[in-house]
Amino acid sequence: MEKNEVYKLLLVAYFVGLISQTLMPTMQLGIDGTTGWLYIDVHIPRKELRSLNIVPFKTILTDLTGNNPLLGEKDRVTASVLTLFGNTLLYIPIGLLLSFMRTKGRGLGFVLLISLIISCVIEILQYIIGRTADIDDVLLHLLGTSIGYGLHLMLCGLKVNRLMMRQR
Repeated sequence: MEKNEVYKLLLVAYFVGLISQTLMPTMQLGIDGTTGWLYIDVHIPRKELRSLNIVPFKTILTDLTGNNPLLGEKDRVTASVLTLFGNTLLYIPIGLLLSFMRTKGRGLGFVLLISLIISCVIEILQYIIGRTADIDDVLLHLLGTSIGYGLHLMLCGLKVNRLMMRQR
């Protein structure tokens, strides 16, 4: 199997995981602390609960300042960390895998464009199915993609350095 085929396979597996985390109903599994019974809680969003944020940095600033009145103090920190770091980390593989698969003439701009399209489609679908759509998610996704692309450059730089060291 060629390297490019491996990257394509990893990208498909990644997209399956991405869809399961962004578009599927949320599910919690655990043991009830009072009864000791195993429980599975499936949350299917209702369209009347959906929300839309098209103001850039609104959610990011709310998360950074901890001024979300809908959540308690402990939940604010957890939600902020999940929103900021989760959305960023979620898209690092796109930047990494697409940059490894790129062809000549397709650099960071191409990788960011593909990421932007994927992110916007997912946010629109989230809104349609009754979840929250947020422009800040798109911005964090692009940040994650850029980090992934940067990791690719670092890995390629290490590889070039090793080759140069061997030739000496």
